[in-house]
Amino acid sequence: MRREGANRHHCDVDLVAISVSHRTAPLQLRERLALSADGATQIMGALVAAPGIDEAIALCTCHRTELYAATPDPAAARRVLLAALAGLAGATEPELLGHVHVLRGAQVSRHLFAVTAGLESMVLGEAEIQGQVRRALERARAAGTAGPVTGRLFGDALSSGGRVRSRTALGRGGASVSSVAVELARDAAGSLGGRRVLVVGAGQSGALSARALADEGMHVIVASRHRSRAADVAGDLGDAVSLAALPAELERADVVFTATAASGRLIGREAVADAMAARGGRPLVIVDLGMPRDVDPAAGELPGVTLLDLDDVDRRLDVNNGRRRMHSSEAAAIVAHEEARFQTWLASYGTAPVVAQLHEHAEAIVAGVLRENDLRWEDLTDADRERVGVMARTIVRRLLHEPTRRLRSAEGQAGADVALALFGLADASAEDTAAPASELGHLG
Repeated sequence: MRREGANRHHCDVDLVAISVSHRTAPLQLRERLALSADGATQIMGALVAAPGIDEAIALCTCHRTELYAATPDPAAARRVLLAALAGLAGATEPELLGHVHVLRGAQVSRHLFAVTAGLESMVLGEAEIQGQVRRALERARAAGTAGPVTGRLFGDALSSGGRVRSRTALGRGGASVSSVAVELARDAAGSLGGRRVLVVGAGQSGALSARALADEGMHVIVASRHRSRAADVAGDLGDAVSLAALPAELERADVVFTATAASGRLIGREAVADAMAARGGRPLVIVDLGMPRDVDPAAGELPGVTLLDLDDVDRRLDVNNGRRRMHSSEAAAIVAHEEARFQTWLASYGTAPVVAQLHEHAEAIVAGVLRENDLRWEDLTDADRERVGVMARTIVRRLLHEPTRRLRSAEGQAGADVALALFGLADASAEDTAAPASELGHLG
């Protein structure tokens, strides 16, 4: 959906991104910025419809919401991206500025490559982010908002993340948000073996949580809006129920895990209060991994209720990640090398149309000179004429080889502008291209 003007070159394109994550914003703000798949598609469409943005990709996980744009006008794109996030959060732009990272140019690729490698995750080296980045790219392609620049950016970041995980020990050991959440539940409830856990949500986080809790020896009940999906996740781990069974299951469970992408609270304070009244004084541990949160935070104020959320997980991870940081320098070196390759491609991409225009201009001159001298070579055979044409084009290609090589290695608009001016192509029209042929005179 890139909108190019008649005289715009690829080297007009720059990258801009805005990031809100667990490193910059509290959970209360992050949940207001959470995007469903449909929400991401809608916001990407609005971005590319705005002046100054040619391509857009939205990345939203439990811990971050990020908007990426390819643009000929970075200042305008920054304003559009910030306004989009502010509208999503229901906040003013000045209120949001203290909780965002605004990135431009190489900062954008360095950030995305680090994110995709798991170097910016709550769980250092976590593997889930790789799939989330891939789905963001696929969603943007399906919506028609990704383009050659953002597509290459995300594709190269995914390749880089794969190399980090295959060549380093950063992501080994199976640590995840779910496994850390189980640690927190164990600390709060004591031994988990033989106890009953209700897992609300049948997505990836719910499935990972259900498996980790079953490995602790817990009896797992999976609840979902669609009971069939709950049954798929429960499998041989336990039983499945629909959300209609939540009140009864809250009364029976020792531990509750929630991990949905619902837009509103699934479990209110009153529902928890009613369950506690029927439990005969048994305490209840609730771990809310939803984004936005699934459980009303006020439920944590009830006697006998321990309510934990992603901020509590983050605090535990600060301790656990220390064991993985010894591998992060090796991973960072791979990321830096791969990101530099992307920057090299981007510089070359920027000059590609100018290189093509230069060669087309030269070919037009050759064709014009051969055409003007055609009648003067009436004694030449067709084979001779072909040989003369091949020789002329070979001379041109050899003359242009070094300028082409240097132009492709140049960075930014400056090199392209010099080439356009040097060869008289800055304002060339079709008529201008043919004119130099006659100025060279006839051969013979």
